[in-house]
Amino acid sequence: MKRYFAVLLLLTLILSSCGKENGLSAGKEESVSESELSETEETVLYEETSADTEQKILYSSDDTVVYVEQALFGYPKTKATDADLRRIVVEYVLDMASVEWKPESRIDLTDIDPGLVYKENETYLGMSYNWNNVSDFETFSDCVSDGIFNYDDGVFPGCTSSNAILKAWRLVAPGCNFSYTKDMMPVVFDNGVVPVGNVPWKKYDGTRSKNGNTVESVLKAVPKEQIYDAYSKTAPGDAFLIQTEGSGMAYMVTSETSVVRNDAGEIDPVSSKVYLTTQSRLFNDERSHPSNWSVNREYTFEEIYSLGLLPIKVPELDGGIAPEPYFTYIPQRAVSCVITSPIPGRIESNYEIKNFTVTLTRDEDGEVVKSLKLHPNEMSVDLEKATIEFGLFFLPSGEYTVEAECSNVLLTQTVLRAKIETHKEPAESTD
Repeated sequence: MKRYFAVLLLLTLILSSCGKENGLSAGKEESVSESELSETEETVLYEETSADTEQKILYSSDDTVVYVEQALFGYPKTKATDADLRRIVVEYVLDMASVEWKPESRIDLTDIDPGLVYKENETYLGMSYNWNNVSDFETFSDCVSDGIFNYDDGVFPGCTSSNAILKAWRLVAPGCNFSYTKDMMPVVFDNGVVPVGNVPWKKYDGTRSKNGNTVESVLKAVPKEQIYDAYSKTAPGDAFLIQTEGSGMAYMVTSETSVVRNDAGEIDPVSSKVYLTTQSRLFNDERSHPSNWSVNREYTFEEIYSLGLLPIKVPELDGGIAPEPYFTYIPQRAVSCVITSPIPGRIESNYEIKNFTVTLTRDEDGEVVKSLKLHPNEMSVDLEKATIEFGLFFLPSGEYTVEAECSNVLLTQTVLRAKIETHKEPAESTD
């Protein structure tokens, strides 16, 4: 057995010397070509073969060997239409608006608004309003247990209307990026947002229109009929926006837009309607419990025009066929030679990773020794950092399995399964 480990150690030292790139343990990024992917409908797995055993070793020492049992370097052929993406975006916002919770103790956010207080043991619908600590739905809902909201000491999590739309859009459009409603306008460089219809956003002039009032600088620049036509082109997952002096408001379209035309083919702004969901700092009595959310509320075209709302979207919602989702394991250790975990590398996706779970199991009895669940909301997860607290260097003798599972909006998969074999020498007697 010692000879076996000596051979493994020698191979690993050759392959994983700092600064050299040779094989998995030293930073070579394995990939599958597009031509190979097009020939199969199944997931491409990195499977064990006698020819590349040494490449599969992730870490080796005198008493520990870690090697890949199974890893994804390709992705399944999962096609999604723009209708699928629109459904995902809408459902996410509605989930944010519908989570039911009770504060364990009084939550005072009067620094944001004088009336923004969540009372102890009162049931609320929808995530709280809070621009001091914006959160995603997963993180907020994880704090709810048996209907009671518990959170660690610190700033209470919540969201705003613009943040809710950002979180939803980034599920399908990772390049979308803005912080406030003023950043959502299509004239803002590289925010990933485009107009719906022929809205003259280039006429926007924040310096000559009351510090960025879209009503004066954009809406009034063209005839009503042109704006009504843009309204008629909205679909679930698109948004409406208004930016006024010092503040703004964003709404998501959460049901199909109803367009009614007269005999001349012109849009009837009174009979044509949109259905919008938004959040504000004020509580309303529209729902069964107090809520900062207005859900699927009906507006006529005439009403939203009078409110000064203009339609926007992310182009990914109109792509026809969405990019195929994938996860891939890249076993490339960081440039630093300081090894903090025997599990190197990262997991990447072409959509935001919403859920990441890594589990350490003892093979002998199947007991879960350690597990970790995160909501990265990023395109990659660092496995080395994620497994530092697992103490993998200090496991008792035995065989273990480390399994990493990831989810994005279209796909959930076990991306990596690695085996750990430890053989600790008994301590020498001092007698």
